[in-house]
Amino acid sequence: MTPPAAGRRRNSLGSWRIRRAFMLAVAALCAWVIVYCLVNRLDTRVAETAVMAAFLTLGTIVGAYVFGAAWEDISFDRHRFEYGGATAGDDYSGNQRPV
Repeated sequence: MTPPAAGRRRNSLGSWRIRRAFMLAVAALCAWVIVYCLVNRLDTRVAETAVMAAFLTLGTIVGAYVFGAAWEDISFDRHRFEYGGATAGDDYSGNQRPV
């Protein structure tokens, strides 16, 4: 019997492609805001706030991307162990734990 997590994993790969595209678009917008303010030497409170918000947004999307990837990997591994796809002694680095 195929574990349900395998189907979810295949389907989620497409969603990660969309997430990466969204992250790239937001990162490009943030970079554009920062470069625009620096090149035009905008020295106003609005420009300062826009640059600060762009950096915070970049940090947030990178953090959310990493956290989401880690969460999905943990969830997938949990389902894999439940359906016998791996044993408790499996180690991803290729080293087996001593029994």
